[in-house]
Amino acid sequence: MSKTIKIVTPDNVEIEYTLASVGVRAAAAGIDLLIHGAVILIVAIIATFILLSNEADEGTIYSTIAIMFLIYGLLNYAYYILCDLLMKGQTFGKKVYKIRIIRDNGEGITVAHAMIREFIRATIDPLGIGFILILFSKKNKRLGDMAASTIVVEEEKMTLSYLDLSYNTLGKYDLSKEEIMLLQDYFSRKEMMEEGSRKNLQKKLVQYFVKKLDIQNIVEDGDGFLKSILQ
Repeated sequence: MSKTIKIVTPDNVEIEYTLASVGVRAAAAGIDLLIHGAVILIVAIIATFILLSNEADEGTIYSTIAIMFLIYGLLNYAYYILCDLLMKGQTFGKKVYKIRIIRDNGEGITVAHAMIREFIRATIDPLGIGFILILFSKKNKRLGDMAASTIVVEEEKMTLSYLDLSYNTLGKYDLSKEEIMLLQDYFSRKEMMEEGSRKNLQKKLVQYFVKKLDIQNIVEDGDGFLKSILQ
């Protein structure tokens, strides 16, 4: 049975996520390892041709070996950090299985979170402790998740809830439940969206509510404006 968790984001949105199971996480990790293996194999083949060539002198041999170690190091360490940051909490394996890393408060991870997770993955997880902890953790956390205050969730299985709809109708703006949900949905997903898509959606939302609420002033802070509507 899938585990779920409810998170209240800093934007006062309650979201219910389905936690990624140990099986799904293992499968995603397997894909990432296959990518590593494929790249290393290609590099090894190229390096072999270079080393076996008649023109390979001592300097070329040492340089080739050094480059191989560098590529291995980048794949083993930088791959996860760069993917987590550039792909908003995903690696290629996680993307295939539609799972994502987020912080305990529902926001996207930062460089610090990615580095903490990667350090523990590279140093402690090979001992098998990581996946053992997932089995016994209420939030399916490995040691890296515990240290970095992160969780891994399924992208397609999340439910938005209203913490309190009355404050919107009693406040400055009178919004429908559909409009409230639209704004809540935006704030719950914006940290996980690509920058271009996020800005495009933000622009459309701002244009819609500026027109609906007859706002005369120029809106410079899109997120600030949208957040103020919910307060």
